[in-house]
Amino acid sequence: MVRAGGEADKLGNRYEGIFLARSALDLIAGAIQELVVEPREAAESIGVELYRIHPDGHREYWSIKRQRAKGSFTFAALQEPKPTQPQGLWGAAVDKLTRDKSAGFSFFTQTLANELIELPNLARQPGAGSELLRAAASTTASVYSRLRKVSEGDDEALLEVLRRFRAHALTEAQAQEIVDLQVRQFIAQPEEAPLEASAVRLLLADFVLDHLGIPIKRETVEAFLERHDLRLAVWRREDLPDLLDRWNASALARVRGSLINGAMIPRNEVQSIVASLDAEKVTLVAGGAGFGKSVVLADLCEVLREDGIPCALIRLDSLEPMTSRQLGAEMGLKESPSVVLGSVDSGVLIIDQLDAVSITSGRNPRLRPLVHELLAEAARIPGLRVVLACRSFELDFDDDFHAIAQSANRIDISPLDEKTLAHSWIRVWSFLSLMADPTSQDRSQRPSITCCATPGSRTFASMT
Repeated sequence: MVRAGGEADKLGNRYEGIFLARSALDLIAGAIQELVVEPREAAESIGVELYRIHPDGHREYWSIKRQRAKGSFTFAALQEPKPTQPQGLWGAAVDKLTRDKSAGFSFFTQTLANELIELPNLARQPGAGSELLRAAASTTASVYSRLRKVSEGDDEALLEVLRRFRAHALTEAQAQEIVDLQVRQFIAQPEEAPLEASAVRLLLADFVLDHLGIPIKRETVEAFLERHDLRLAVWRREDLPDLLDRWNASALARVRGSLINGAMIPRNEVQSIVASLDAEKVTLVAGGAGFGKSVVLADLCEVLREDGIPCALIRLDSLEPMTSRQLGAEMGLKESPSVVLGSVDSGVLIIDQLDAVSITSGRNPRLRPLVHELLAEAARIPGLRVVLACRSFELDFDDDFHAIAQSANRIDISPLDEKTLAHSWIRVWSFLSLMADPTSQDRSQRPSITCCATPGSRTFASMT
């Protein structure tokens, strides 16, 4: 006999199947230790499709509903009684979160009302209390009042439940993109052919469906993958640092080739970027033409390398149109650089010359799809940090770049001050003098340097 909401329902529900595959991938990634789909215990199964046990031991319940026939899901909709849920889905969530003070509850759907996100977010604010929620926007306040009746006026109990309740709006396409990227991160096959992520996603969903009600652990998933000639991807290979060094060397050489005496002028912005990497997903380096953005990124690449942080420096003015996977192949990797760097500790993707693909004044707009693909991948990989460099002009007049700037931590490259410029030209004069005749004491035999250097401008030099 098939249980209500069990095997037959799951087999016909592609939306839920995506989340089953996602949980299997989280197992092999180590994000969770155990997965139970359609729990056999009555108290555990009501209102949820599965629960996940995390490494610290806390339990996370997942309820997954593709859509609602009558509009979006609201708190009122979650309170609608069902034959197996007399208090509705919200009542089931309250029961679980009240019984287990360390548990979390996540609700996934395509059709979500903002109140399901706004009210829990308010409750999670530092020092949040019932007064804050009641004084919020009228819609939020009225929702809180209705929920308060269900909790019999116990504000603290309701706030505690709201803090551990999270709602996620994901379309089927978005959910598939997330899981397919996870497949590329964590699974590989012996053959050189690219992995077909969607096929693996469906395979994992079928595997989970064969284990309904049975606790699933990492080793069970690994054994299943091996039977299908699949294995865990190991991106942190011994040769990865060498592969990244070889790739970065060409970009660094282009920068060094423009330096006199091969020396970079120390820039405070490098340390600002390093600090930003610890706190921000995306860091945007902006400045006018000739302000030294590429030099700063080259210096950053060297600093990260010395600290043992994997990074890849990609210059968009020296590439042909390609996909992110094709770019990875050019770099000697078997996947996109976003996927590889996001699968190792503290990886950093550095993209220089973003203005080269601008629709306003870019020299290579055909690379725009590659940039979108790399950034879309990076956005869905939690551990990956991104550094971008772009001229300020494009950030103001290219809509896509302007949107990137709004969500990134922006660091503006400052023009070199007069003191720094003067000190640098003393070093240049000394170097060129030695090149001319290091043994000559006759100053008339030494070269004369003509320079034009003003703060905020390009700097030029000629030797006679």
